[in-house]
Amino acid sequence: MCVGFDVSLEGAKYLRTGLCLVNVVLPKTTWLLKHGLDYDWPCHGLPWVIHSDSGKEFDNKQLERVAERYKFDLHKRRLKRPEDGGIIESFGKTINKKLQALGGSTFSNPQDRGDYDSSKCAHMTLEELEKFIGHFVAGEYPNQPHSGLGGQTPLSRWKEGWIDDSSGLPRGNPRLIDDEDAFRIELLPYEDRPIRRSGFEWECNNYYCDEINERIGSRDLVHVKKLRKYRFHYDPRDIRFIYFYDPDRGAFVIVPCVNRALRLMSLSEWRLKRAEDRRIHKLTEDRPTAARARKASGELVEKSKRETAKVRRSRVRKADETKNNIHVQLEESGFIKLPIEHGVYLPFLKSDETSDDRQLEAAVGQAGDYADIE
Repeated sequence: MCVGFDVSLEGAKYLRTGLCLVNVVLPKTTWLLKHGLDYDWPCHGLPWVIHSDSGKEFDNKQLERVAERYKFDLHKRRLKRPEDGGIIESFGKTINKKLQALGGSTFSNPQDRGDYDSSKCAHMTLEELEKFIGHFVAGEYPNQPHSGLGGQTPLSRWKEGWIDDSSGLPRGNPRLIDDEDAFRIELLPYEDRPIRRSGFEWECNNYYCDEINERIGSRDLVHVKKLRKYRFHYDPRDIRFIYFYDPDRGAFVIVPCVNRALRLMSLSEWRLKRAEDRRIHKLTEDRPTAARARKASGELVEKSKRETAKVRRSRVRKADETKNNIHVQLEESGFIKLPIEHGVYLPFLKSDETSDDRQLEAAVGQAGDYADIE
């Protein structure tokens, strides 16, 4: 019995695995209504064990943490033993035959494809493809006799498995999720980052809300000189928000992007946009002018250093000359210099009496001995 699937163009294998697990565990009612499907697909609930191959998407700490929190085990196949996954491999072949009959198949072997133009013959959108698979896994496949079940249909065998043969009573109920939103977020990719004044910095964007204020600048519990890193999850299909995990409350906080102009955009679209912006900005770059400016500024710095040394030495000499200059000493003691004809300087007292004509005549008489000196 197929208990869940996911159709996605995302390159991150772990994200696809998480989305598939969400479809497996949560009730299918909402999903069926969303796609306009009217089938009985009762498969839901947390499994006790998940069997998988040895792919990287199943061998990571995040999935192990989710398994520990929601109490299910992870069992990996033995290496180079494909017979361990015979059930799922058989179902994969069945659904592949169904899909290859559609227009746009690329075939598993290029030789089988030949001159077939896959792009030209493709006619389904991703949403239509998901609905097509939904018709098969929820409607067609589980209601057809299965040779491996002795002619019984997978759906009737599934329902029978929940009933005790001896009493005819239910064996139990599926293990349900208390917080479905938290379960969805737990299965999203995550990163560990410190919280700075601007909030979380991720992919050249800042994410901030009031709920993270008290965490700003928090120090690591072991290395006190380093900022403490907190876990946040992100959805590569929509980067307008991230989901901060508060370790004290054991809950997630939605943190929006500070740039409110950021529209609904996937992570891959955002990276392509940044690459295109860099390409456009590079066209405006004038390297010769920038190099000429750097050279000129370097020469200016060296010239400034040389001239600064000269000015410093000149200032010292001037200070020494000023110290032994008699005219400066006279100015400091209350006299000033006043130029007259023939370059003669006459001393005057700084007082109202300097306006007296007799003082002026006396001063001229005193200067007569050196009136010819320039």
